[in-house]
Amino acid sequence: MSTNTTNITLALAISTVLATSSQATPVTANSTSHLTPSHQVIQLAYNQTALDAFWEGQYTYCDAKVLASYWGQSIFETKARAGEKLLRGELGVVKDQLSLARNQAQKKGEPTCSFHEEGYTYDDAELLAQSWGKPTPWDAKLKINRLLMNGQNATIQQTLKQVKQQNQLAPQSMTVEDQQWNAYSGSEYTYDDAEVLAKYWGKPSPWEAKLKIGSFLMDGQTAELKKVLQQAKQQSQSPAQSMTVEDQQWNAYSGSEYTYDDAAVLAQYWGKSSPWEAKLKIGSLIMTSDQAVIKKALKNAESQH
Repeated sequence: MSTNTTNITLALAISTVLATSSQATPVTANSTSHLTPSHQVIQLAYNQTALDAFWEGQYTYCDAKVLASYWGQSIFETKARAGEKLLRGELGVVKDQLSLARNQAQKKGEPTCSFHEEGYTYDDAELLAQSWGKPTPWDAKLKINRLLMNGQNATIQQTLKQVKQQNQLAPQSMTVEDQQWNAYSGSEYTYDDAEVLAKYWGKPSPWEAKLKIGSFLMDGQTAELKKVLQQAKQQSQSPAQSMTVEDQQWNAYSGSEYTYDDAAVLAQYWGKSSPWEAKLKIGSLIMTSDQAVIKKALKNAESQH
């Protein structure tokens, strides 16, 4: 028996039990408070079955977000509702509703999908920018968001897979720099690590730090690299009195909730020459307790795209 058949059988059985209660209501995130404990357990099991069906149908968080706006429900309720329809075999209904939801969102100009919500990273954007011939990772992110909006997550995944496969070509067909980048991009190290190390090593940009990270990895110096990164992080968190103003601004930014993507957006919005300059301004605003200025700028910047 297939997983989908098992889910449908279970869902129908649960629905039958729930239907015996005169108080049974449609599945929502907050619809269990009126039920007896035994019915609450059944209701929650039904929720989970519906959620599983939603993910097994290859639908994404972005799809749920678009439908949630269209149906006027929370994202959790939307995933459960769509999952129920899929369990009943209403595949075409969900597909048609999602298409209508996307068209409505596009007409309203609503920002519906997020690069990060689908689990993509800055390094993914960097790889895709290279594949798509985009001048910067920021441009690749905008294209990713457009593709997500149109339900083309599979296209992104396929392209990303192809790029990564190309980067795993035999070393003899690659330049030293390509080999270093390949070693870095396949590692556990992040853009933030590269940024910390660029400052620690005195590199002009995180790109050069990424290549040096790759060099360490190619030479098998993983333990040494971890030690250097730890030292770099400790140095960036040194007491304020021993730090320059720029160091203090960076420290305030690096310990905050704001990401590289926020800095990239704000650099463009504020007319800064680079995300680094925006990070320093973010840090400065945090130090002066002006975070409302940052949040307002982010909101305004995002509304322009």
